[in-house]
Amino acid sequence: MKSHFLDAQKSDSFVELTNKHSDKCIVKEVVQPETSFIWADRNQMLNEQPMKEGVVATFGSFMRTNSEGEPVLRFYWLDAFEDPIKMPGTVYLFGRLINGSISESCCVVVKNIWRQHLVNDVETDEVDLMQVNEEVQKILRSMGVKVVKCRPCEKKFAYNDGVVPQSAQVLEVQYSFNDPRLPMDLSGETFSHVFNTTANAMERLLIETGMKGPSWIEISGCDVSSIQVTYVKHEFTVDMERMKSISISDSSDPPPNLNLLTVNIVTIINCKKESEIVSISCIFDRKCTTTNPTLNRNFLERFCILTKPTFSAYPFDLKTNLKQLGMDTVVYETTNERHMLNHFLCKLQNLDPDAYAGHDLATQFTILSSRIEKLGIAHWSRLSRLKRSVTARQASHMKTSQWELTAGRLVLDSRLSAMELLRMRSYDLYDLSSDLLGINHHFAEKQDISAHFANSAQLIRFINNTWMDAWLSLVIIVELNALPLFIQITKIVGGVLSRTMLGGRAERNEYLLLHAFNKAGYVAPNKYQPDSKKRKQSELKDTRSADNHPEDYNKILQNRKGQYAGGLVLDPKMGLYDTFILLLDFNSLYPSIIQEYNICFTTVDMSKKDKNEMPELPSDTNEGILPREIRSLVERRRDVKRMMKSEKLTEQQRQQYDIRQMGLKLTANSMYGCLGFQQSRFYAKPLAALITAQGREILMHTKDLVEKNGYSVIYGDTDSVMINTGFSERSELQHGLDIVRRDYSFIVKQIGNEILDIILSVQSQNRDEIIEQIHSRLQKLKEEISQELLENSMFQIFKQLTRNPDEYTNINIQPHAVVAQRLNATGKFKFHRGDTVGYIICEDGSGKSATQRAYHLTEVQENNLRIDFHYYLVQQILPVVSRLCVPIEECNEAWVAQALGLDSMAYEKHGVYEENVDREEQLLCFSYHSLERCESFKFVCPNDGCGHEFLVRECVVQDISYVCDDIGCAYRTRTLVLAWTRQGVPCPKCKNGFMSREMHSTSIFLLFMSVLIKRALSTIGFLSRIVRRDEGDR
Repeated sequence: MKSHFLDAQKSDSFVELTNKHSDKCIVKEVVQPETSFIWADRNQMLNEQPMKEGVVATFGSFMRTNSEGEPVLRFYWLDAFEDPIKMPGTVYLFGRLINGSISESCCVVVKNIWRQHLVNDVETDEVDLMQVNEEVQKILRSMGVKVVKCRPCEKKFAYNDGVVPQSAQVLEVQYSFNDPRLPMDLSGETFSHVFNTTANAMERLLIETGMKGPSWIEISGCDVSSIQVTYVKHEFTVDMERMKSISISDSSDPPPNLNLLTVNIVTIINCKKESEIVSISCIFDRKCTTTNPTLNRNFLERFCILTKPTFSAYPFDLKTNLKQLGMDTVVYETTNERHMLNHFLCKLQNLDPDAYAGHDLATQFTILSSRIEKLGIAHWSRLSRLKRSVTARQASHMKTSQWELTAGRLVLDSRLSAMELLRMRSYDLYDLSSDLLGINHHFAEKQDISAHFANSAQLIRFINNTWMDAWLSLVIIVELNALPLFIQITKIVGGVLSRTMLGGRAERNEYLLLHAFNKAGYVAPNKYQPDSKKRKQSELKDTRSADNHPEDYNKILQNRKGQYAGGLVLDPKMGLYDTFILLLDFNSLYPSIIQEYNICFTTVDMSKKDKNEMPELPSDTNEGILPREIRSLVERRRDVKRMMKSEKLTEQQRQQYDIRQMGLKLTANSMYGCLGFQQSRFYAKPLAALITAQGREILMHTKDLVEKNGYSVIYGDTDSVMINTGFSERSELQHGLDIVRRDYSFIVKQIGNEILDIILSVQSQNRDEIIEQIHSRLQKLKEEISQELLENSMFQIFKQLTRNPDEYTNINIQPHAVVAQRLNATGKFKFHRGDTVGYIICEDGSGKSATQRAYHLTEVQENNLRIDFHYYLVQQILPVVSRLCVPIEECNEAWVAQALGLDSMAYEKHGVYEENVDREEQLLCFSYHSLERCESFKFVCPNDGCGHEFLVRECVVQDISYVCDDIGCAYRTRTLVLAWTRQGVPCPKCKNGFMSREMHSTSIFLLFMSVLIKRALSTIGFLSRIVRRDEGDR
């Protein structure tokens, strides 16, 4: 063994060490709803030839000869899948190949990928890699590992933590993924660390072969599968023990066309309170391009698989009417749900789609898998492209579960696409259709589906509406350029397309940095591996505590968030400005800081013992990996935007460039996030803290620079400042106002905009006219509310679910979660994580708190509930209008309350207190942030064995009392989390107000200064008496 190992040191080849003790751009097409569609030839659907199982590929025209004269498989890979539990060390590459002139589906089963661990020896001259090899071999034998390959190699380490050297010769150990991996924290007598223990087979395949997103690749040494394990037309296997069989093709051929199936599943609640599927409507595109999916219905096919609900029957004349409309060949009537699902699975095998499209497919596929499991339907795996004989198990909304369910088929979800690319109030299909496409289509699916089976006309209208829903989701996807954009992002980061489509920017950043680390010869950190059992028990304990003690909610949030300071927010200088206000934003502040100061894992010294101590800026002139990658993305985007300006481009070329620059922009802007996300593989709290610290310093420097030039900074937040130019012109400033928040009702947004329009009216108006108009509008609003003249929908409050409704534990203070749980139980709604829930606070006679009296608009209408107008006046309208009117001295909170018909006496004290604080600040022109550069008061622990340095000012700041600025709440706490928004820290109790300091820093400063002045005066008086006495003695 020893001689073999020494030979390995002289070459790049591995030496096999065997255990001897073992046995062995489209233009938006607005289409209004209609009862009859024009589609592709309906007879084409009847002429489908089912793909025969067992027919294997032969070496046809898709085989090529590479530069070395070897036969290679030329293959366009789209997606990859790995099942590390059932098939460790195997990766399935799915895509298409060109057989003659026909594009056909293909799968390459990449087998025998080995683990790759890197073992670092202890830093002593008495230990060499030979001894490390012997100890590692002994450990692996005890774990049952039979065959191992080892070799020495030189590696660099990115994290400058003072524990691992920056570069060292390590022992590279490879063995099968069928054997257990070495523990992350393993160390021995001759070695200190084991790296790369959490890398899976797919990661190693993509990183070492340089596969970056869908592209043409060439595979040598592959064989036709004797027994197919997938549902594709052609299947091959290749052994990847030495990772040299796959190479990137330099072909400039366009990507092959795909099979795209748009799916819409409609359900009904049966007598057992279960979701039962009644129809599956689909739109099929046999020639979908990866750059520009078509919306031309002449090239699209449709079909609907229909079944009757339990205890219902088809209309007697349904077949006759379908035949008259020419729909008899595309509507399939089945006897029951089991028959329908079997028919759908057979359709999937015949059509062989490369990708699914639809709206909220996670929910649809969850229901589909649960019904397949409930009914015990065989061949459920046809939903994917992998043949699996195990019993179907219900899928969940988790990404891993959805990925496994549709393995080999891409999932293009219009809801997820819109959530990533747009900021909307709601991501419901009909809301997106109305706001994005201008199509107002509302299918009453949430009503009783059984009613549509009353007669043929209603049922045919129902079928057409299900097709229309599928069509709308496809149009949204095309409008957003979702497919080419996700492909572009995947190519940029070098990940897997199906994972990109599921969302999750942390994984994208991970692959981007993995490729960069590998290219630079650095060892990437291990993946985040939480102790899930302990974490769940801790979270359960925390949430129970929060339910019983709401004041503990702040502490729980603080423990779950990053423990470092974020962006700087400058105190606003309140006032009614009739001059131009200039808003200046930094262009990508954090990415720019990373580039400018060369902040990276490889350049910043993170060896400080105190984890809360700020690291110093790097002095290394060598550019780090992180700034290099961001610079590359920025420069590539700049080049693309420059090419877009060419007048010679066609509209389609310009659209392709736009998609490319958008992908580069989204990737570059998300790079900083991986540093502060605790579950990220590249989590680096010192780097994240250093970047935000530089951001705060830059904002303060900008403020000083502006003020030196004679201008006033009236507000600043993270990466922007507002400057009073002094020019007397109309300003239309709306930056950072409460009325843009989504958790306020429509009536608040409307009245807020109207008050703002009055305040920012033409200059000819004097102050009294503005006050009079505001008062008049508020009184009119009071009358409209008291006489119930406004629509119920105007009082809807919208809030997004941050988790699935049934996962909320502190449910009593989460009205949107209560509503979502109650509506999901009816089966008419399918709210889950990421959805926006609308609710209205009503008077139901229960006497419960407002958060427990929330109802959906449909519940209000069906049960004729009365809206709690007093809640909206006190908790919603009054705070927003008061904040807008603060700059007008006469329009304090009490004045606004009186205009709205509320008791003004309850708000008089609060208004006087704030007025005094504001006058104190204006008197001294003092800002707390002006002391930020002062040296902190420090003292060292007197214990000889400690030597810790304490910052007294930090302790004082953390011990300030905070009070909710909402008079109806007035919640107080001495613990404040760093959950900053543009408006401040949200109140953890009422969720409507914001926490403000009960004793302002200015008041503390003034009190301190007054004590110093009194002492100084008393000292001066004492000295003057002594002087007078001495003079008298003379």
